[in-house]
Amino acid sequence: MKNAIILHGGPDKKEYYDPKAPSMSNAHWLPWLQGQLLKNEITASTPEVPHAFVEKKKQAKIDLLRKEDVGLSILLLDEQKFVTPVY
Repeated sequence: MKNAIILHGGPDKKEYYDPKAPSMSNAHWLPWLQGQLLKNEITASTPEVPHAFVEKKKQAKIDLLRKEDVGLSILLLDEQKFVTPVY
């Protein structure tokens, strides 16, 4: 079975702490993407990235993906829908 880990982007601090906003892993188009993957038999998870508004956290997410054994290929998809291979 194929697996996907979907990491959310770095919001600004105001959005991150907004009590009316959903958690970042459930915001914007992430639930839709997770649903599409699940419908195509790809197990998908959307973990939270604590304090994602901090610039260092954005690079840490990429470093995490490089260190994790998540399969043969890793693709990063940003909010502009640019896909970047990471190896």
